[in-house]
Amino acid sequence: MKKDKINYLLSWEHKIFKHKRLASSIKEDFLLLSRHNDRLIHLFCTCNICEYLERGIKTTKYVTKKPAIIFKIGKKKYAIDIETGSMLTRRKALIAKGIYLDYNYNGWIFIVTKRKNVKKCKEIGNSIDIRYIKNKLDKILKSKK
Repeated sequence: MKKDKINYLLSWEHKIFKHKRLASSIKEDFLLLSRHNDRLIHLFCTCNICEYLERGIKTTKYVTKKPAIIFKIGKKKYAIDIETGSMLTRRKALIAKGIYLDYNYNGWIFIVTKRKNVKKCKEIGNSIDIRYIKNKLDKILKSKK
């Protein structure tokens, strides 16, 4: 992208975000425009995971109380929710979300963006650190075969 276009987008509240894609191990710069209620890391993880999964699986993204990403493998329905830490202050809501995910999906994961919060989320259900997303997704994708 040309520098003048980047500057134009930055003036319209886009932000530069540096992170690794799931498909590569090199840090790249991304130009993101987050929604009013999302952090950049949440937006990046959602788009990055969908991009990684869409090599053969149809994914659905949500902005509501539903999980961030829902996808099907065979007859099993999976959900991925990205936890940035804001729900940890509302513990009852987080527990209710875990119960909802248990009831409605065959498998689900909380992807936690801050390492220090993984332990708290593990009390609710299946939670992993952002660094291990690729390994977990690869295990789920292998179950497809």
